[in-house]
Amino acid sequence: MLKRFLVCFLTLGALSLLAVSSVFAVTYSTFDFDIGTPTLYLRQPTPFGQTSGDATANFSSPSDFPSHPAFSVQSVVSLAATSVVINSTKFSGQFLWPSTVNQDHLVMNFSTNVTSITMDFKTAELHDPGPGGTGSPIRLSASVNSSSTPVGSPVISYGTETPFDTYPEGTLAFNASGQGFDRVEIDLPFISQGATGFILDNIVVGITAVPEFPATPIVSLSMLLAVFFSALASRKIMKNAGAPKSR
Repeated sequence: MLKRFLVCFLTLGALSLLAVSSVFAVTYSTFDFDIGTPTLYLRQPTPFGQTSGDATANFSSPSDFPSHPAFSVQSVVSLAATSVVINSTKFSGQFLWPSTVNQDHLVMNFSTNVTSITMDFKTAELHDPGPGGTGSPIRLSASVNSSSTPVGSPVISYGTETPFDTYPEGTLAFNASGQGFDRVEIDLPFISQGATGFILDNIVVGITAVPEFPATPIVSLSMLLAVFFSALASRKIMKNAGAPKSR
């Protein structure tokens, strides 16, 4: 009887622990300058904010001035007049475009801690490397508590120019292995004759939901423990009661 109860207890305990672990699920928010709120208009300058899913991201640059913003929201259509050629399915809608050639930094501040981030990028090269060529380095640095505490090490990536396109393209990604961060800075490490700016799109952040009190699984597990130890105590008492007394 006790053996059967023990199997049942272990099964229910495992289910309770599974319920606790399932609470720590990761959700994702996408910032592609097309579907967030509020709606962004073409040529909208930084700074601005966007809400998507469970997070709000504020995009800005230390170089922003009301009459001279560092970045703006653009599309292939809005840039057609400047003879810019972007022939990429990853940049088919609106994207973030450098408004200067000063290698401006971009800062993203999030309303909640995130644990991972990925994005598509292009580097606006001073000298076109040509199809198959490698672009300038682009760097991502993460921090928490308004940049006072760095999280992990900065990551650097390089884009590759594809045929019929103008700018090298790649993916920039950072995963903090569960550690939260709320600020990301993107910049171009200095190299001679390097890129003058960068273009970003499809920014996806991962958010790990950590509840303060996963009450139901804990209560269930506590009740199971109480019943289990009560059964052990009852069995011990019955065994002792049936044992022959010593003279």
